[in-house]
Amino acid sequence: LFELQNGLAVFAKNGIWLVTGLSSDEGFKATGYSVRKLSNLECVSKNSIVNVQGAPLFWATSGIYVIAQRDYTGYDVQSLSDTTIQSKYVEIPKHNLQNVTGVYNVGAQRVAWFYDVSEQFSDNEKERKTKGLIYDVRLKAFYELEMDNSEEHPFICGAFNTPYLSFVSLEDEVYDNNDDVVMDNNGDIVYTKVAIKNTDLTDVKYLAFEKFQGISKRI
Repeated sequence: LFELQNGLAVFAKNGIWLVTGLSSDEGFKATGYSVRKLSNLECVSKNSIVNVQGAPLFWATSGIYVIAQRDYTGYDVQSLSDTTIQSKYVEIPKHNLQNVTGVYNVGAQRVAWFYDVSEQFSDNEKERKTKGLIYDVRLKAFYELEMDNSEEHPFICGAFNTPYLSFVSLEDEVYDNNDDVVMDNNGDIVYTKVAIKNTDLTDVKYLAFEKFQGISKRI
């Protein structure tokens, strides 16, 4: 499910559906709603769905798509890959599409999807990401991201957004229960630091694994 401005997009195995109210000036409710099929496309992975300024971008077997609003009441499904990187997209092994992970960097206005291009892999390696595909929202362009796939290097297995924090050093000294100024091991005075959350921005973090004695472990 994906919340749109005046409706709800439902990603199902038999296509993509739009649930709205009976009229443009009211939301849908249990006793009054309208259901319309937007497309026969099936989203290959829920983790491929990325919210870009209120519009869902997602991966299907045939390409990368967006549900775009054409007017206040109307939506349609448009291809982002058809005239850009379609030939590259169809080269990705089909069994790997279901393991793609996407994330949107609000500040840079870029979407990053991470996926694997191995012909086959075990269940223990299905979360391994060996390539990245970047979509620049402002330029409406794609470019590929190559990652080191050697055994001695960590590999990305996921990406996610976190609140953007700014750290500001204040000149307030830290005191203990005896009202004595707290010193660090070097004898320097300890000052407080405050993390300020910027609600308009998010920061992208990556989850990676590294090999340790032949076994993958989180880092």
